[in-house]
Amino acid sequence: MLSGLDDEMVTWVTEESNERYLAEMSSAFIENLNQEETTYFEVPEEVDRELDRIEKEAMPTSTKKQTENYVNKFRRFLEENNLSPNFEEIPNRILNDYLRFFYSKLRKSDGGMYSPATLVCIRAAIHRHLTSAEVNKKINILKDDDFKRSNVMLKSMVGKFLKEGDGSCQSYPAIEQSDLIKMKQFFDRSSGAVLQMEVWFNLLYYFALRGRETIRYLTLESFSVSCDSDNIKYVSINHDFISKNTKASLIRKEYENIKQCRMYENNSVHCPVVAFELYMDKLKQSGCSDLFPLPTKGDKNSWYCKNRVLGKNTLAGMMKKISTEAKLSKVYTNHSIRVTSVTVLKEEGMTNSDIQSVTGHKNEASVSRYIRHRSDAAKRSFSVALSQTQDKEREVKMMKLDATCSSGKSTIRERFVLSGNFNNCTFNFPFDN
Repeated sequence: MLSGLDDEMVTWVTEESNERYLAEMSSAFIENLNQEETTYFEVPEEVDRELDRIEKEAMPTSTKKQTENYVNKFRRFLEENNLSPNFEEIPNRILNDYLRFFYSKLRKSDGGMYSPATLVCIRAAIHRHLTSAEVNKKINILKDDDFKRSNVMLKSMVGKFLKEGDGSCQSYPAIEQSDLIKMKQFFDRSSGAVLQMEVWFNLLYYFALRGRETIRYLTLESFSVSCDSDNIKYVSINHDFISKNTKASLIRKEYENIKQCRMYENNSVHCPVVAFELYMDKLKQSGCSDLFPLPTKGDKNSWYCKNRVLGKNTLAGMMKKISTEAKLSKVYTNHSIRVTSVTVLKEEGMTNSDIQSVTGHKNEASVSRYIRHRSDAAKRSFSVALSQTQDKEREVKMMKLDATCSSGKSTIRERFVLSGNFNNCTFNFPFDN
């Protein structure tokens, strides 16, 4: 890269050399196998069960729960419609019909339609169950031709939602600038709870974090305060986070955490580094090891409980709580913070590649989806721009009118802007528009 090669050429060089190395290793391995006498044996049943257990435990708890809920939903649907609930055992052609029927009738408990994201999750859960170690069916209900009709129905339901739904697809708006100012005023560090909310928000905002499970298991060792080469203080992450962007894979680029972000100090009274250091001092005084313990009430000496922490559900509703207590213009969700980070960086002129280094997204397309969100101020500016254009067009017309009429300019202009109620009248003007 120092030699001036572009990113595409550097990628080609590194991938080419890696593929060549793997090919050489594979050839050597196969040649070694051919030279030796190979014996085959079956894996003992108890070993096979242990391997299945390892695979199952590697799946996140939330994914297991979601899979179980949606699979049971599908099974109950089949039972209610007098169809075989043992869908794991039926031929692909019948399963395709079952899924097609199921997708067409999917509704929430209140009768409302599921969002496109939820529909995709339901299908993924059923696929995950069918290909699990327990069922082990060699099918793919997402891509196989045998399931083309059911997938067409799923797309039809997405289109139906977009056409007739409640417009709730965009459920994660970026936080408005005016609400960001309100939050700064609310974060006065007057109590353990308020200081904790400020630090929690800053970490999600500056590091573009997501996921209540990830946040729940952070400790005092997860972040550290350092100084850069210019002696400017900053907070950095000490370890990788398990998230949607960091998955188990045999390909390095699939599991490598590309986050390269820091939270720097600034000269304002709301400096995030000052808040973080104050918070860490209070945690150490209370003897806490978790980053988000339960705040105490009425205890001036100890702001936080030593052995009690905030639960995943509490952390999941933290931004909603801040929205209510800070009296923001709307109730935001935790994911709105991540959307805000991307939106602000883009408005400041950062490229999608730069933003990826903060959010950890694996491709620029994912970043672009966040940038679609527009703030109220931006939407207002669009309207103002359009209105100004109309005013300019009208001003140009009036200037043309002045230039055309050699006398009586004021009289003609006054007649031009007259308004009132007229019946059965025809107006003839001796000038062009």
